[in-house]
Amino acid sequence: MGGGPAGLAAAISAREAGLKNIILIEKLDILSGNGKYDMNFYDLINSEAQKANGINDSVEALIADNSNPSDTPERIRAQAEGAFVLDKWLRSFGVKLNYNYGKRGHMAESNAYAGAHIQDGMEKKVKELGIDVRTGTKGLDLIMKDGKAVGVKVQNKNNFYDINAKAVILATGGFSANKELLKKYVPGSEVFQTSNQLGATGDFIPVFEKNNIKTANLEVLNIFPFIIRQTRDLTGGGDGFILVNKEGKRFTSESISYATRFSTAQKILAQPDSAAFYIYDQKLYDSSYRLQKHTAQGLHTKANTIDELADKLEIDKDNLKETVKEFNMAVRGEIKDLFREKPTKKEFMSEGPYYGVQVESAVHMTRGGVVADEKTQVYYENGKVVKGLYAAGEVANSNSGAYSAAVIFGRIAGEEATKYILLNI
Repeated sequence: MGGGPAGLAAAISAREAGLKNIILIEKLDILSGNGKYDMNFYDLINSEAQKANGINDSVEALIADNSNPSDTPERIRAQAEGAFVLDKWLRSFGVKLNYNYGKRGHMAESNAYAGAHIQDGMEKKVKELGIDVRTGTKGLDLIMKDGKAVGVKVQNKNNFYDINAKAVILATGGFSANKELLKKYVPGSEVFQTSNQLGATGDFIPVFEKNNIKTANLEVLNIFPFIIRQTRDLTGGGDGFILVNKEGKRFTSESISYATRFSTAQKILAQPDSAAFYIYDQKLYDSSYRLQKHTAQGLHTKANTIDELADKLEIDKDNLKETVKEFNMAVRGEIKDLFREKPTKKEFMSEGPYYGVQVESAVHMTRGGVVADEKTQVYYENGKVVKGLYAAGEVANSNSGAYSAAVIFGRIAGEEATKYILLNI
């Protein structure tokens, strides 16, 4: 259930493990969800691109760097071991991530996002393998028998039917697009947009509760600092930008940690007309493909001068010029930065062109869900395994947030479900 990164990886993996009769259902009319829009495929190790850059990475190094407190040591190891062989697996069906940056970050090329390349490749592979893919088909409920998962109840338009199965893999995503669940588990977060795909509505949380299937960390989510307000695209390109309101004034630190993302999101909404603008110079533009892409798409505004940029974005130009002046003075140590404990070392350029876009923060993903172990097995509240039921991706409680982790645990789910089926024929 679910046609995103985890679900597609699970279907491919199950077929490669020897399973012939596989059905993949996706409630939206398209596959891949957010995956196609991701720039970075990170926490990938032992890749050909890393080797070309002279980077010697290892399973133990990735384990040491894993900072996900909700993961077990066993899952952390499983993810690292999966990351070590993932590049080779992707390349086996034509997905080549040839550009490596920041040690473990990967794109298809320096000017091509990873997401579309990976997801297109997995969709193509699923089709080549002859897997029964049913889009526009929503999972409604689990079919349980003697404590085992033996199928799902589904809906396709006005048609309701059962799919009987020897194992079920949940890859249905989180609930970033469900404001009622956000309000229930993370009060205050429901006021934000989501940058996640609109099918992320947590449909199976009530099913878990009904069947006494264990969930955890439902109150944990990830706020992405900046999305383009009109299109919900993730945006930004590293330090060196200035964040201002429509009055042309700064109102918070541009140095945003994971711990301050929620408060930053609230501060943006508190500005006049809830408007905030991400302002940057040519130097930052040149260093970020994402900024270049968004400008080329017409999503960011370009201007030759600060005055022209302010006029185009309808920002107070006099205040904006004064803000830039004070920002640079703080960088040089001439005055104290009122919003940052440590000013950036990057002075804003004195000559254009300059760029800007209206932004806001968004709920990027939820981090809680059904409890799954390193084999992606799901558990009852009493600690016993739900036989025949597996979970991978954002639907699982200990997802790391890494795109690569969804694919890794999807692969594991396909393999483990196949083992279970073959042992119980």
